[in-house]
Amino acid sequence: MPSLRIAAVVLLLAVLGLAKQSFAEPSTPPQTEDSVDTTPDANSGASSSEYDNDVQSVEELLGEQYASEVEEERIQIYGFADFTYRYLSFADDSLWNLRLPNHGTFLLGNLNLYVRGNISSRWTSLAEVRFTFLPNGGQVEDVVVQSPPVDSEFRDDVDPADTVRVGGIIIERAWLQYRLNAHLKIRMGRWLTPYGIWNIDHGSPTVIGVRKPFIVGSDFMPGAQTGIQLLGEYRIDDYRLKYFATLANGRGPTDEYRDLDGNKALGASLKLATPWLDEFTVGTAANYGRDSETHAETIVSGATIQDVAAMTVIDRESNVLSVTGDLRLRWKNVLLIAEIASQQTAYTGRGRPTHFVASNALQADSIDVGGYALLGYELPWQHTILWSSYELASVSSKGVDLALSTVGVVIRPLPQVTLKASAFQLAFDQQAGVTSFLPPDKLSGFNFQMAWVF
Repeated sequence: MPSLRIAAVVLLLAVLGLAKQSFAEPSTPPQTEDSVDTTPDANSGASSSEYDNDVQSVEELLGEQYASEVEEERIQIYGFADFTYRYLSFADDSLWNLRLPNHGTFLLGNLNLYVRGNISSRWTSLAEVRFTFLPNGGQVEDVVVQSPPVDSEFRDDVDPADTVRVGGIIIERAWLQYRLNAHLKIRMGRWLTPYGIWNIDHGSPTVIGVRKPFIVGSDFMPGAQTGIQLLGEYRIDDYRLKYFATLANGRGPTDEYRDLDGNKALGASLKLATPWLDEFTVGTAANYGRDSETHAETIVSGATIQDVAAMTVIDRESNVLSVTGDLRLRWKNVLLIAEIASQQTAYTGRGRPTHFVASNALQADSIDVGGYALLGYELPWQHTILWSSYELASVSSKGVDLALSTVGVVIRPLPQVTLKASAFQLAFDQQAGVTSFLPPDKLSGFNFQMAWVF
């Protein structure tokens, strides 16, 4: 009875929203980017506004008290978290059973902590880490065969009678930034790739959906990179152009801290905000680099140290071009968000791997392309948004096409608290003439999520 469960969840959200009028403390609505002071600093020539949406989207939900303390405090610590109930439904003999539970489950998805440092009028730093229960219960991804889940339970040295399950930390980003002038900054370290909408505004209290769109989660464009980024903004009347240029390690299993081939990835991104309608923003981005996976082997030709040499073996090597486009518009109570992305992979002669399914064949070059459109309507009640989205993707690297339909509702009883409910159906189709072991049957389910900033 999935429909009854969905109705119950929506009813629960409505009750919680109505309760806010009686029990919630008064609170100011979240600031928008246009409401932040943009007066240039007389001493540094820097703007006091932070036009980097990846920072501001979470900060603005903290309200006016945080905004008044930003310039006074050298260090700010804040973050967000979310709690989700997820129910999935598929056939008992489906290959989805190798990856997902065929029932409802509670999960703590994100616990992200930000540490921001205002070092001086020109120097700023930001670090964001996500705390996770992984690797406990994690599995190495495979097409069909799954390795046993990781067991990270250990005896506690402090109390030998107790056991603990060890989790991990994911470094989302850590960068140092220098402001050259009002139009240009230099950012160095680990940063989110400046493209699209969802990859930048990734905080669960600020985005509309419960999960990332497929093209974002599948990294058609790298989600984060390590290197140097130039970014800036230029305004003419009511038009605002943001621009980015990036130099990074490229792709690979250790691209966070190691370039395996010495071929740096180049990227560029533009975002134009216009005065059309109530909001009209368009953007585009491109990234070109090499994706490499290598390992070292020892070559022994004699009995002395001079007869021992090391050789680098190339397991996989390809040149990858990623291109994206995005659109966000708002007119009265209607919101439209759309993104498209493509990833073109061309293997080198020495780095073409075997096919991911057919071990007696080589993997072909591929073009993966996809996109989504989200349409929302904001009700004049509790900042409620009714929305629906549709995603399509053709993934030739895996030999499948997919379609995902989602409907949902978002309610914000407080500026810092977001309640979400959504229902979805996902379907894979095997491409003609291509062997793929991804599940061909449909997967449906719903999510209920509570997300908050602190």
